[in-house]
Amino acid sequence: MTLRMDPGKANEYLDEYLAEIEELMELSYKEGNEKKADLDSRIQGFVNAAFENGKEKGYSSSRSFSAVVMGHVPSESEKQEKYISSLKLMKKHLIRFKEEIGIFSLDKSSEVNFNKMDVLEKLELIFSNFHKVVRQLRSRYNDKETLDVSDEYDVQDLLHAILHIFFLDIRPEEYTPSYAGSHRRMDFLLKPEKTVIEIKMTRKNLGNKEISEQLNDDIATYKKHGDCNILVCFIYDPEGRIRNPIGFESDLSDQSSDELQVKAFIYPK
Repeated sequence: MTLRMDPGKANEYLDEYLAEIEELMELSYKEGNEKKADLDSRIQGFVNAAFENGKEKGYSSSRSFSAVVMGHVPSESEKQEKYISSLKLMKKHLIRFKEEIGIFSLDKSSEVNFNKMDVLEKLELIFSNFHKVVRQLRSRYNDKETLDVSDEYDVQDLLHAILHIFFLDIRPEEYTPSYAGSHRRMDFLLKPEKTVIEIKMTRKNLGNKEISEQLNDDIATYKKHGDCNILVCFIYDPEGRIRNPIGFESDLSDQSSDELQVKAFIYPK
């Protein structure tokens, strides 16, 4: 496979198309057929432009159906079923293209040498792509069950699985030294890297002020932890509740000291 387009840009297009398909599935065939035809045309154009062998990729939104019985007039339910079936087929093709692009990206080892990346570079790579992983999990083939990331515990579970790609010794829920008369549980400790990861997920009543207060307490706590030289704060903000995320990251990172380097990442921005 030869990709003519930047993999990241290609995936952005595919994510947009997948989101449009989900919206079209909520419509009747009468409301959605024209929009589906337009989307179908745009996807075919994308395939031809993105892949060198685009015309050979086998993309189609049509599925072969059994021959129509002479004189049979399709019912409304049959028309709706055919409409939904064609959307599912489009979705199946797009997921296949995303998988191929993912393999292509990994093959380009000259661009990303994981062995030469430090711990913060690896974590930023993970965090910056985390929302794409979440969206991809929601687009499973044949509508199979999946992990829907809806709260902070879901973020922890999914991130824990991804961390195993890059790190060997991951210790979840380690206790911190006593601070202000109580012990805390950290989310993850990367012991060889002396790095702690704290995870927050924004929601109603947990925005700038509340997260800032929680992380300020964490920073004070981890300055006493013998296995923590770096505190990494990952704030998953799928609804865009953090105002000025760049400034928020900068303010937290400015709290670094000789004892503790603090680095904050907010995604998606």
